[in-house]
Amino acid sequence: MATGQNLIDEVRRIIHDESATFRWADAELIDYLNAGQRAIVVLVPEANLVETVVDLTTSRIARQSIPSGGIKFIKATQNYANDGTTPQGTIRYAEKDALDTYEPTWEYVSTKADDANYFEHFCHDKREPKIYYVYPAPPTDGKRLGILYSANPTELTAVGSTIALSDEYTESLIAYVTYRALTKESRESMPDTFGQELYNQFLAVLGIKRAVESSVSASEVAAPEGD
Repeated sequence: MATGQNLIDEVRRIIHDESATFRWADAELIDYLNAGQRAIVVLVPEANLVETVVDLTTSRIARQSIPSGGIKFIKATQNYANDGTTPQGTIRYAEKDALDTYEPTWEYVSTKADDANYFEHFCHDKREPKIYYVYPAPPTDGKRLGILYSANPTELTAVGSTIALSDEYTESLIAYVTYRALTKESRESMPDTFGQELYNQFLAVLGIKRAVESSVSASEVAAPEGD
């Protein structure tokens, strides 16, 4: 995988900053790289996925949260034995409204007998990206469940640090750092549309289109068609 130095060298070539006295310090470009990694994961959650087994012992209600550092719940994968390593039965997605109609108290009360394939369904509302629900609610002795979620990438602390995202996002990171560097330099000397054009280039490399017109904020973007 690429290092921060690999990407910074390429960015310096693009922005003509290869002289002995750099206009942009390494520390500043590292900050841009870290910001770029975070921006990519927010826009493309699958860029940094974590699969783990969670212990639902301490919270005996259906509503659950992804671990600290997580950005967005993706799905529940399967039941696990109490050792946390032995896979058990699968778990399927269900609409929360359907479960509410079928069993109004399901979020807090479970009458299911204990077995290896305890959890039958999971629910998720995109409006609450870090929250998911399991059906039935966990028993008093707890159960373990495999989940998949997107997480904040590990930050670079030096130019020699390895980029957390896979190499397929290298060009996107270069585009983002270039956008941040040139936007800062041209803030007073270039038209307002210059920064938007650079950001659009970053989105284009990432495969994302503006949701509406160019005046939309960076958080208001649409995923590629077909996703």
